[in-house]
Amino acid sequence: MTDTIREYAPGVYEIPSHIGGTIRIAQWLIVSSDEAMLIDTGIAGATADVVQAALAEIGVNPASITTVLLTH
Repeated sequence: MTDTIREYAPGVYEIPSHIGGTIRIAQWLIVSSDEAMLIDTGIAGATADVVQAALAEIGVNPASITTVLLTH
């Protein structure tokens, strides 16, 4: 199991995180030249730091997220 951000296609990123330290989940980020979409934000309070750190690592300004898609 890895916690490395992976780019599956240009601008399509998997951001790994965990629930309770053991259950692996992922958020997805799709980035274009001027906006981004975050898919699945994770569990309340559990992944905000992970997502913010990933955005910084990828080089995406949080203000460029124009769409948030919750799948469940």
